[in-house]
Amino acid sequence: MITEFGKNKVVQSYNESISKFRLNETIIVETFDVKSSIGDTLTIEFIVPDGIQQISKLETLDTDNNVLSVSSLYVSISNDTRFKYQVKVGD
Repeated sequence: MITEFGKNKVVQSYNESISKFRLNETIIVETFDVKSSIGDTLTIEFIVPDGIQQISKLETLDTDNNVLSVSSLYVSISNDTRFKYQVKVGD
């Protein structure tokens, strides 16, 4: 079992590693409205760029564009959408 301290360290490290998102394999988002880690949970919020009508793939990238995580999803986007990405480290 991972201790609370261990979970917090994993979340902090992941938080420091993420520098951008790639949406639908082509759109890069590098500006975040919120980027914080509290305990075992990482939260990042950003405004979805204009012109995107849906998100079907979300990737987190580091500064060298290495893929840290990939999520397949379907989110329909309307005007001025704020997207909230959240990761919780479990046992």
